[in-house]
This record gives sequence, C-alpha cells and structure tokens, in this order.
Amino acid sequence: MQVTRFETLRYRAPDRKRIGDIFCEEPPSARTIVPGARYHARMDYTDVVASRRMVRSFSDVPVDGQVLLGLLDQARRAPSAGFAQGVDFIVLRGERETERWWEATTTPDWWERNPRRSSLRRAPCIVIPLANMDRYRSRYSEPDKMRALRAANRSARATPDSWPVPYWFGDAAFATMLLLLGAVDSGLGAAFLGCFRGEQQLRRALLLPGSVKVFGAVLLGHPAPDDPPGSPTTHERRDLRSVVHWGAWNGDAPDP
Repeated sequence: MQVTRFETLRYRAPDRKRIGDIFCEEPPSARTIVPGARYHARMDYTDVVASRRMVRSFSDVPVDGQVLLGLLDQARRAPSAGFAQGVDFIVLRGERETERWWEATTTPDWWERNPRRSSLRRAPCIVIPLANMDRYRSRYSEPDKMRALRAANRSARATPDSWPVPYWFGDAAFATMLLLLGAVDSGLGAAFLGCFRGEQQLRRALLLPGSVKVFGAVLLGHPAPDDPPGSPTTHERRDLRSVVHWGAWNGDAPDP
C-alpha cells in the first residue's frame, strides 16, 4: 500500500472515525493525485493521545525514510533543561542493524518465556534515545546557570548532586514520548522497551562514548494484524478523580 503524506497541509477527513481510521480515500484537490495511492490524514492531537498504545507485533514493511526523519526532527524539539539538548538518538534500520539491540539485550530464555515476543523482532526500525549528562554539566557550568546552582547548592561546580532530579533522563523521556505520539500521527505503530540487561555489550556494539546512558529503545513500524492485546485489557486505567489531587494529597475536587 502506498501512503502519501502532506507535510504542510493539515486537514480533517470528513468521514474519518474519531479513533483508529487514519486514512481517507482522496487528498485535498489542490494537491497532485497519485493514482492508486491512499492519503494519510493528520490526526487531531486529542485523537493521537487517545489512540497511542504499545504495539507488540510488527510487519516487516520498512519505515519510509522521510517519515522517520520527520519523527526524529520532532523528537529533538522536546523540552530540554537549560536548553542543554543532551539527548541523542541511535537509529537502527533493517534486520542486520536491529539485531544489535536484540542480541545484546535479550536471552533465549526471555524469548521462550513468551513466544509472542518474537513478533517484536520484526520491527524494521529501532530508535535508541541516549541521555548525555556531560552536556548538562557543561551547560550548567556557564555563568547564567552557574549562579543559580551556587545559590541553590553553594557549590562551585556542577555535579550529579546539583540537580534535585536527573533532568537528562526527564529530557530523554520527553523526546521518547514525542516519538511515540509522532508514530501514531504518521500512521505507524511504536513500542518502548527498557534496557534491563546487556547494556555493556550494546555499548560496545554501537561504539557509544562513556558520557551517554542508554534510556531504552523505541520500536517503529507498521502494526501487524496479529498484534496481541496488552496490559490495558487486563488492568483498568485509573480515572481522573483518583489521579488528580486538588490543593493537597487529600484535597477535595472542585465543583464543575
């Protein structure tokens, strides 16, 4: 199936379902029509958020290179503490490259415990976000940020203890979420995996410098028809009342 994207024109397919059906049969009339093509309609933000889920089964259809570059360009625009921009991405495309992730981070026992996991391996693209603390240390050693650190910590230099939380991981999470949401908006599936084992082997395989930390991996590709259900089918999502605390932990919700 050929999918043509319009990067500059946002439009809403009049007969599109609210969630799930992200293709319309005809493009805007002002655009050139490609015979036999189906045209991807950019989704509204609320639809993107509501449709996002972790895909666990992929087809082996490659991710279009221009679409991939667009997702990465969006991800690099994630919020960044001090505009340190300490997030980098390793992109693995095709089985030869993606096997570097699987060989380093999985074991035969891991695959055998759940045979359905084999469908993850078909993902044609893996993006590995990397958090680089040295960029934050360097940025917060500059005069405008050093004054704030000294006032807060009475320290003459930026150290890991200078931050109340490790913002480099927060920034990597922001970038990862943009990848996940962008995948939905592009008509792709995505899943996030943690790196629970084999990080040193992965670092050697990817020639990573010592200054970066592997945050995890984002699998990208086209969802397969046999995509299995995940945890949301067995666990209910917490409702808004149980998640939001007004004024204090035990605060009462305001009247509508």
